[in-house]
Amino acid sequence: MLVYGLHNNLATPLRSLTKMARDIGQGDFSGQVRIPGETELSLLARTLNQMSQELASLYAQMEQKVDEKTAALTRSNATLQLLFNSAQMLYSQPEDPSQMMGSLLGKVQQVLGTGQISLCLNYASEAGSHTAMTSRDQRPPEYCQLPDCAQCPVNRCGVLPSGEKLASFELRSGQDELGLLRVAHAESEPLEPWQTLLLTTLADLFAASLSLAQLGQKQARLALMEERAVIARELHDSLAQALSAQKLQLARLKRLMHKDSGKAQLDDSVEQIDRGLNSAYRQLRELLTTFRIKVDEPGLKPAVQATIDEFSANSGLQIALDFQLDHCPLTPNEEVHCLQIVREALSNVVKHAEASHCWLSLTQEPNGAIRVRIDDDGIGITTEDSRAGHYGLIILRERASSLNGTITIGPRPEGGTRVHLHFPPAYRHIPLQQESVTHERRNDDHHPHPARGRSPDDASRPA
Repeated sequence: MLVYGLHNNLATPLRSLTKMARDIGQGDFSGQVRIPGETELSLLARTLNQMSQELASLYAQMEQKVDEKTAALTRSNATLQLLFNSAQMLYSQPEDPSQMMGSLLGKVQQVLGTGQISLCLNYASEAGSHTAMTSRDQRPPEYCQLPDCAQCPVNRCGVLPSGEKLASFELRSGQDELGLLRVAHAESEPLEPWQTLLLTTLADLFAASLSLAQLGQKQARLALMEERAVIARELHDSLAQALSAQKLQLARLKRLMHKDSGKAQLDDSVEQIDRGLNSAYRQLRELLTTFRIKVDEPGLKPAVQATIDEFSANSGLQIALDFQLDHCPLTPNEEVHCLQIVREALSNVVKHAEASHCWLSLTQEPNGAIRVRIDDDGIGITTEDSRAGHYGLIILRERASSLNGTITIGPRPEGGTRVHLHFPPAYRHIPLQQESVTHERRNDDHHPHPARGRSPDDASRPA
């Protein structure tokens, strides 16, 4: 009896408790130990059972939280990936981002897990929409009244014909409303905070890309208008005035013919008209050449380089360029006048100077003024020539006056001719320079030329 009692009341309960402890250690909390009575072993069994239940509950809660965190991280990754891809796609086609927006709606719906998503776009100055699309086929929804948005049933009640509610998010840039991003959802399943945040961010992203596209279009129109204004101003300042002068000369010729003036006066008037027409034709040809210059990038430097290449190829004249205006913005009008002065001066060098080398420098002085200098090693020019208006010097002076600047044409100390243009730019920028650099530039007129930008044949230049 003693052995039987020890087996039933001690050995068997201990084996059950040991097995349960081993199962708990292996993560199995389903076991329970039943030991009747109020002994120490029964108390230990009840305590172990309670601990197992609590551990099972804690483990279940932890697994649920891990699943929730994993789902949240997965959702966050998908959201970030969607935003990144959206920004990349929208800014890869800045001219018309609306088509890219349509292709993104399906992906947005997939990430959100909601109903149909629609996008309505309108111009800031108009009440109606110009584009409407959905996440299904990028076409306007069935209920759409495009372009009469005032008749849209969704605008009146905010509920789709299917009974789904519609949440709207504005595409706004400043005070301008550029459209609406709408998402359908069941009335019993309102949007979660993360969904609302994603849709708000996408609406802001869409609005920013549309605003940038409109800004780019405005800038293109302004650039076109400015280019037209420059061309019109050039035609007025050169060709129109030349033709007006010829009209006066023609009127004078008619008066002389009515007065039966002598042959000498008539021949002189005809010759003046002929010279004027030749001058007008040359100015027209120069204007056409200037505006036809094709460069790979905007700005004065590539245009000047293209001009140098043109004259060098046609004449064999070696031209060295020293361009130091990279950080000095000029207006289109200033660039055209500078380029025309350079072309006229180089044309004079080729036609009249009998030079083999030419040095062209465009620099900015310490006070912000622009200096353009064209030197050659040709036969030179006399004071009488510069005063008489030879070599198109009158045109050069007129262009310098248009820049509110001055131009001097005279002999170069080392031999040849020097054309020196000096004018204040519209956007004056005072360069930051060290005292030594400033001193060097102030004394630059006492030196033949800076070494920078000179051709390999400069060694043959006369001292």
